Amino acid sequence: MQFLLPLFCVVAISEWALTAPEQVMIAATEQYSELVITWVTFESTSTSQVLYGLNGGPLSNVAYGSETEFVHKEGKNPLTRYIHRVNLTNLLPLTKYDYMCGSLANWSKLFTMRTLGDGTSPTTLAVFGDLGYKNGQSIYSLISEATNGTIDGVLHCGDIAYNLFNDGGRNGDDFLNAIEPISSKVPYMVAPGNHEWLHNFSDYRYRFSMPGNTFNGYYSWNVGSAHIISLTTEIYFFLWDGIDLIKQQYDWLVQDLQVSTWS
Repeated sequence: MQFLLPLFCVVAISEWALTAPEQVMIAATEQYSELVITWVTFESTSTSQVLYGLNGGPLSNVAYGSETEFVHKEGKNPLTRYIHRVNLTNLLPLTKYDYMCGSLANWSKLFTMRTLGDGTSPTTLAVFGDLGYKNGQSIYSLISEATNGTIDGVLHCGDIAYNLFNDGGRNGDDFLNAIEPISSKVPYMVAPGNHEWLHNFSDYRYRFSMPGNTFNGYYSWNVGSAHIISLTTEIYFFLWDGIDLIKQQYDWLVQDLQVSTWS
C-alpha cells in the first residue's frame, strides 16, 4: 500500500493540470464597454467562468461563456484543446479590473487588465507583424510596455509564432503562453498572414476571438477616436472556398465604411 499513494498523487496532479487555464488573452469587441476573455485547457470543464471586479476590490462579478473543442490534425501525437470564451459587458472605460478565469475544476492566477477608452480618449497601440516564439526578442519589450501601461492594446498583423501549428500546435501553445503577460493585460488583436495557412487556417480560427462572425479574418473595432478595420489578403491566394469569401469581405467592407463614416 505504501507504493499506491505516490502513484495516486501523480495521477491526481496530472488531471488537475489538464484543467488549468493557460494562454489567457483579451480581445476587443464592437462595443467600447465589452471585452472577451479567451483561454485554453487540455481537458473539458463543466463551465467557463470569469470572476472579476474593480482593481483592488473583491471579484464580485461573474460571467459565463462557452467551450469549443479543437482537435489538432498535425503531428505524430495530436492534442485536443478546449478553447474557452467569456464576454464581459458593461465595463467602465479606462478602468483597471482584476479577474480570474476558469471553472470549478481549476482557476487561473489573478490578472489585472485595463479597459479601452471611449470615443474621446487618446490611444496608443503596438502594431507589428512577423513575431515568432523562437528568437522573439520583441516580446520582452512588449511585456514591459503592457506592464507599465504605455500601450492600450496590440495589433499583431500576421505570421504569428512561426508557426501556430508547428509540433502539433505546441509551438503555438508556447508562444501564446509567452505573450500572456501582454495579452492578459491589454487587448491582443490579430490578423492572418500566410504562415497561418495550415488546414484552412484552423489554428488561427480556433485560438483567437476577434469581433464579428468572420472566422477572425476580417472585422472592425473602435478604440478611442479610431475605427480600425482588419482585412485579409490571404483569401486571394488560398481559394479552398472559391471566390465567395472575396465577395463577402468586399460587401462587408462597403457596409462597414458606410456605417463608420456616418456614425
